[in-house]
Amino acid sequence: MKTEIYQTLDDLLSSLNEREVDIIKRRFGIGYEPHSLEKIGNNYGITRERVRQIEEKILEKLRSKLENNNFLNKEFLEILNEILGRIKLKREKYTFEKLTSLFTLEEIELRIIRFYYILHPKIHYHRENKEYHSFLSTEFEIFEKIKTILEHFKKDLIKRWRKVWKEEEILEVLSKEIQTHLNIQPDLDDIYDILKIFKFIRKNPLGEIGHLLNERVAPTSLNQKIKIIFEIEKRPMHFVEIYQKLKELSQIEDELLDPKWKKEYSLQSVHNTLVFDPDFVIYGRGKYVPKEWGYEHGTALDIMKKILKKHKEMEIDKLYEMVRKYKEIARNTFMIYIYKHFKVKDKKVRI
Repeated sequence: MKTEIYQTLDDLLSSLNEREVDIIKRRFGIGYEPHSLEKIGNNYGITRERVRQIEEKILEKLRSKLENNNFLNKEFLEILNEILGRIKLKREKYTFEKLTSLFTLEEIELRIIRFYYILHPKIHYHRENKEYHSFLSTEFEIFEKIKTILEHFKKDLIKRWRKVWKEEEILEVLSKEIQTHLNIQPDLDDIYDILKIFKFIRKNPLGEIGHLLNERVAPTSLNQKIKIIFEIEKRPMHFVEIYQKLKELSQIEDELLDPKWKKEYSLQSVHNTLVFDPDFVIYGRGKYVPKEWGYEHGTALDIMKKILKKHKEMEIDKLYEMVRKYKEIARNTFMIYIYKHFKVKDKKVRI
């Protein structure tokens, strides 16, 4: 495969003059880092638009020569069709990963293959832009219908960027779109392949998917991440546990998981957030809970005083049960507070 890649490139470029070869190699990063149109224009003292026009003319010239290339029209297409699977459409990244695993290709060879993707008249290639990762198909009708699905889905998601979906919900919606437009019953991998084309779709560890502007999906602060961890665990947590959970989440290998979850924090920064942020309440020794769960700031003694001030008098056991709803406190510590700070008569406590 490697030999054919280079032999084909030499054969195609042999029909070009020196400047045309240089422009193509710079543009596609063959022997260089990929150059922008502007950078190539500066190198030759011409405009960005002029470079684009020259590039298009070169590609047209090469396409006419490509018609007689046996490797690109037979072996290469057969391999690519196998990789593209039943739907005959994948992200470029996926095809590169598959080709690399099959033929141990290096970066320069993958760049040449990208050049073939763009050049080949039987390969329909969507270049990467702000909204989508690059993707390709060998079926024009499928390629156009997938673009329609992507645009329809994009508009709906942008319109409702504050909404988050459960992962299974968004997969079902996308599955129905594929069935409607392609008349194919997609499997899970097919659906994920389409979903991963979007640059602005993100996922959080709760299995929720939404727009990257949604801070529940792509949190920008430690406060937001800790709240989501509490949602996952549904219990009071020690600050060390929270730190360890954040570290665990940062190591999840999921392409859809927003990169902001990859950020690592020190134990001290986690503790400081829990101590000083009013959204969190201390529950016990080193343990915290979100205030929105109905917990209150203050010590166990403060809670005891507040309850008795409201109820005037209460049985010891009942008071202990109520305090435990808000604070973690050992029975012995509770009893010490009872006899030190309150009046007790007939197993009833009052201020």
